Amino acid sequence: MLRNLPYNRAYEYGFDRLGCVICPANELGEFEVVREKYPPGIYTRLHDVLKEFAASQGLPNEFIEYGLWRWRRGFTG
Repeated sequence: MLRNLPYNRAYEYGFDRLGCVICPANELGEFEVVREKYPPGIYTRLHDVLKEFAASQGLPNEFIEYGLWRWRRGFTG
């Protein structure tokens, strides 16, 4: 800002760090920002892949709802 250089507008959405918008390291609230502020296909595709995976593994809806897919050691239900 000091030198009028361009910056990523994602900071205006509340992100404090930037990388992949669907990074598992994101907080759950940041995924809501992605859902609201980015083209619908980004969040929809992530959600669809998670639903397919959860169904194939017999995992409950909470696996997606509570962000349990982000757990490094996995989730056993």
